[in-house]
Amino acid sequence: MIEQVEVHWALTGSCTMGCEYCPTRYNGVYNDRSVEDYLVVVRKLQRSRYKHAKSIKWKLGGGEPLQFAGLDLVLNEIKKMPSFVRLDTSGGQTWFELMSIINRVDPIVTG
Repeated sequence: MIEQVEVHWALTGSCTMGCEYCPTRYNGVYNDRSVEDYLVVVRKLQRSRYKHAKSIKWKLGGGEPLQFAGLDLVLNEIKKMPSFVRLDTSGGQTWFELMSIINRVDPIVTG
């Protein structure tokens, strides 16, 4: 059995932060899928990947994942199984955005 497999997932194509270093392709692109659709994907990936590995390393990004309305629910579902979660983010508008999810991610990569 493999120790760990990886899932790279751009949760959203949307970002309103306007960082100068970021491609403008994220401006104005909004997601039309429900949070339940995302939870279904997490469950399907868990069912298939855990057949071959002991854990999953999730690399979540976007756009801006902190602007994804269901981030906390997706993280809860991911953390039901052995996993490592990396969140690639600009850091949000304030540190309060990170406080609600900080205990469900491992490293947070900003910039």
